[in-house]
Amino acid sequence: GQTLRVGIVDPEGILLSRQPWPFIATIWHNRILFLGPCCPPDLRSQFNVLISASRDGRYIADVIEKVGFRSVAGSSSRGGVQALRQLMAVLERGQSIIIPVDGPRGPRYHPHLGAAGLADLSGRPVIAATLNAPSRWEVKSWDRLQIPKPFSRVTLVIGKASKKRTAADSRRKKPGEFSFARAGFPEE
Repeated sequence: GQTLRVGIVDPEGILLSRQPWPFIATIWHNRILFLGPCCPPDLRSQFNVLISASRDGRYIADVIEKVGFRSVAGSSSRGGVQALRQLMAVLERGQSIIIPVDGPRGPRYHPHLGAAGLADLSGRPVIAATLNAPSRWEVKSWDRLQIPKPFSRVTLVIGKASKKRTAADSRRKKPGEFSFARAGFPEE
């Protein structure tokens, strides 16, 4: 991570102002290893990353915890209810969450509804983010896990915060009606 050139594009100034805080950040599953080099070190302990409760997920959790993030184990396919409770507690403590929205099984770049459902339950906004490294390796896995090459440029792009939804909004709309496009979710 120390050999990478990191750029941050944050037009709303969310990281600097810490407003809105806490929030639910969404990223693509195959960019999870970019988190360490891209997130400012003083903010890492304020983020909890949702990681699969699988053996592979534990490896990823170990890596992100070594660079200062916290992790919550669970997914839609394993430990989901317990993870939801933990994520709600994290938000109540004033810490933000990062959710790889197309994981843990894909398909790649097809967001699942977990982040939108959590936003409905918590009233916290969703902020779409992407991490890009034009010079990278891709692992032969379902998500084509990306690993930035040494001395390459990596960019964190932060979108606009979605509006907080009220309980009345949640009754009128299903979580599936949440629009990732309107939330500024970048495709690739």
